[in-house]
Amino acid sequence: MKIVGLITEYNPFHNGHLYHIEKAKEITGADSVIVFMSGNYVQRGAPAIMPKHLRAEIALEAGADDVQISEDVCEIYTNPADFSAVNQAIENNPNLVVLEASISMIPQNTVTPDEATATKVRRLIDMLEDNDDVQNVYHNAELDEEEE
Repeated sequence: MKIVGLITEYNPFHNGHLYHIEKAKEITGADSVIVFMSGNYVQRGAPAIMPKHLRAEIALEAGADDVQISEDVCEIYTNPADFSAVNQAIENNPNLVVLEASISMIPQNTVTPDEATATKVRRLIDMLEDNDDVQNVYHNAELDEEEE
């Protein structure tokens, strides 16, 4: 029996994902597919920009999945495949300023550790961030921002 493994984010699952699975089996000649998916994180492009309502409208028209607006920042979440188009639509508007644009991992659920565990989690995060071989650190722990 031949098995192919896929590391994916199928959220939400659609026909393109079904095609991906079928094509992987076809190309590899596999009998079965094992799909490794993260239940805690989804990958989303997240350009954070200012002012808000006009940018939200532009982002949604360009294909953004979600727009979160606070007092002075508008965060736009989009599928990574649409990230470039959404970001370009925002950057092409002379009235808008992009503060940050990146593809990141966003937790779908979070946990609030007790104080002792939170201290250990912060220490681990610091160690990972200080490691030159680690590019990014993602976690789903709800930590106090001033202590994080």
